[in-house]
Amino acid sequence: MFGRRHALTRILVLLLPAAVFAAVMVYQMNLQERKGVENTLGKTATAAIAALDRQFDSETAVLNALASSTALDDGNLSNFIEHARRVVSNHGGWFSIVVTNEGRLLASTVNGVLEPPRPLMDPRNAIAVFRTARPAVSGVYPANERVSEPSYVISVPAIRSGAVKYTVSAVVRAWTLRQVLDQLPVPEGGRTGFLDRDGKIIARSNSTDPSDSLIGNPPSQSVLDGARRDGDALFQATLVDGDPVYMIGKRHELSGWTALTAAPVVVLDAPRRWMLSLATGGAVAALLATIGVGMTMARSTTRLMEAERRVADLEIEAEKHKSTQQFRTLADSIPQLAWMARPDGHIFWYNKRWHDYTGTTLDEMEGWGWKKVHHPDHVDRVVQRLQRSWDTGEPWEDTFPLRSKDGLYRWFLSRALPIRDAGGQIVLWFGTNTDITEQRETEAALLAAKEEAERANLSKSKFLAAASHDIRQPVQSLFFMISALETRVKPGAEKTLAHANEALVALKSLLDSLLDISQLDAGAIKTQIQDFPLSTLLDQIEAEYRPVAEEKGLEWHVVGCQATVRSDPTLLARMLRNLCQNALRYTESGSIVVRCRPLRDTLKIEVEDTGIGVPADKQIEIFEEFKQLHNEHRDRKQGLGLGLAIVERLGKLLGHPVEVRSAPGEGSTFSITLPMTVAPVIRRVEAEVIPIAHGVGQLVVVIDDEELVRLGVKTLIESWGYDVFDAASGPQALAALQGSRWVPHLIVSDYRLPDGKSGVDVIRGIRAFFNTPIPAILLTGETTREATDAAMAEDISVIHKPVSPSQLHAALRVKVLGTNSVTMKSKL
Repeated sequence: MFGRRHALTRILVLLLPAAVFAAVMVYQMNLQERKGVENTLGKTATAAIAALDRQFDSETAVLNALASSTALDDGNLSNFIEHARRVVSNHGGWFSIVVTNEGRLLASTVNGVLEPPRPLMDPRNAIAVFRTARPAVSGVYPANERVSEPSYVISVPAIRSGAVKYTVSAVVRAWTLRQVLDQLPVPEGGRTGFLDRDGKIIARSNSTDPSDSLIGNPPSQSVLDGARRDGDALFQATLVDGDPVYMIGKRHELSGWTALTAAPVVVLDAPRRWMLSLATGGAVAALLATIGVGMTMARSTTRLMEAERRVADLEIEAEKHKSTQQFRTLADSIPQLAWMARPDGHIFWYNKRWHDYTGTTLDEMEGWGWKKVHHPDHVDRVVQRLQRSWDTGEPWEDTFPLRSKDGLYRWFLSRALPIRDAGGQIVLWFGTNTDITEQRETEAALLAAKEEAERANLSKSKFLAAASHDIRQPVQSLFFMISALETRVKPGAEKTLAHANEALVALKSLLDSLLDISQLDAGAIKTQIQDFPLSTLLDQIEAEYRPVAEEKGLEWHVVGCQATVRSDPTLLARMLRNLCQNALRYTESGSIVVRCRPLRDTLKIEVEDTGIGVPADKQIEIFEEFKQLHNEHRDRKQGLGLGLAIVERLGKLLGHPVEVRSAPGEGSTFSITLPMTVAPVIRRVEAEVIPIAHGVGQLVVVIDDEELVRLGVKTLIESWGYDVFDAASGPQALAALQGSRWVPHLIVSDYRLPDGKSGVDVIRGIRAFFNTPIPAILLTGETTREATDAAMAEDISVIHKPVSPSQLHAALRVKVLGTNSVTMKSKL
């Protein structure tokens, strides 16, 4: 009994090491099997990431070529979309190409150019491209009314002047990724797929059609948790269909997507259970069987992994070749010449259009052979700039001529962009050359036309300066002559003389308007902004237009103020005169009021009348040139319809808004708003009637080298009772006055006088001789800034020819009576 037990113990002791050895072998074989599965899944996931890189590289290369199109330089999106549609037609996996800014969709190959642009439903891609100036890939978008299948968007920057101007994006079918997954080696019963950066399924190997309902939705929570863990360790999860699997995930740098590959749990569990069963059978037989099976499985697994590696390498090479061929086909379809270079700048490929244009072969052009078709005057500069980009990795852009196969040179806008891998390293350069010869010719023609227009404008300005003086002179003579004749005509001729005077007034109005609008068209009017008291200008308006209003039986009021305003006094005066003339023309009874209203730091000048008024729907139209609402028969007594057009254009030139309030039968109020620099003191200018007393015993000096004008002025002023001394020049006037005992009460002088002297010079000389600030009026057809500024500096009033007798008479009264009739005294 004891012997049998002892023998059994010895047998157990002998079998124990074998059992332990078998158990250890089972454990080791389980680890080896797990490691083998993990290695296989990891390689498949890595191959998936590499396939995704090739897919995106092919797509971004085509988009970069489009982004370099000259149509985007000047914002010609219509031409760009036409080119893009040809690219889409050659790429069956693309739904459309779109152009965006940072937040809006500007154009697409489906809808053309959008007016107005439409907000982006998901602006994250565009924001990322504008922030980094690098390509970006979106997540998955489900099918919708615009896109019939799930899709993703890949975007590249269109860089101009060193900054991102647009994004150019392709909307790509997610189903194209299913075709990528089909080419990957997976374990028996295994699966592969991609999750986007939001954790949604974008492609899976067991999809059966493009409208797979799981695309665009998240996977099971266990898959999602495992995919979000750091690293690429093996994890166990349950798929949405309930199958337990082992999985590995790898993250794609550019897109933020995750490539997942899975193998059924039975790949590891079945061998493990089998080995454990053999171990429990015990003894050496189990151990030997385990060792034999293990070695067999190890060899089998090794051979399987090696075969899978070879298959994967072959598939990767096939896919790479296919992607390269597809890209080159697309590159041949773009309208530009295109090429690719290694990171060091060695060009190794050109598209068909390059060879068609230059008539060269790849052997001739490879490397730096392209210098043969460059113009010798430009090639050194191009090489220098290109080399700087090769060295720094900065995008390259230049413009130069290239020789065609027929020996002619055409100009090209050339660009090159670096293509980088996930780590930011440059893997190649993609460049394009866009023919801009016609664009340059057009620009040259436009420049020549512009220069010709500027020369014509200069000639026009010179003509206007001459016309402004020379045309006004004879018209002024007619005014004075007709006025002088009023007291000398025979009975019965008064009506004819009145008609002649009306015609002359109409001619004056037409001449003023035509010359003003012509100067505005020619750009000959330059502003001289300054601070000045508004009261000075309102006093002139009062003196000029009160007599005209009184002749029509209208009440005339000026509510002035002592404000200082910032404007051009000459041009502001022209605006106010036109508004006053407009009010006088269309007001038959009632009153006209000129007032100013302070509004914080601005001042509003208003011209209010009780005239016929303007309908609301015509209040914009009245500011158009040659527009008159109540002059259907074009009565020239009512002008040309340019007065308000001149007011509005001068207002825009000065930055003074012009407004109108009006209603038919209730009159109109026109206003000008301008800056105010000193707060006003409001004063009321009463309707004081200055007596029309004749200037008996008062001396006026008239100086003008035009004899007809001088005699006309002299005759007219003498008819008002003044003593008049006239002279053709300053020296002549001064020589005669030196023998006089009397100081003149007023000097009336033309601006442009003989011997290079101006009227301002002559007036200054006479004042100096008598040592008295004699009142003076510059009566001139000169409208230049020089004349006006010189007169204002010497406190000389300026009246532009032609001037009506009533306006001249009012000016004389203001100057003579307003200065208390400078006391006549003996110089001796």
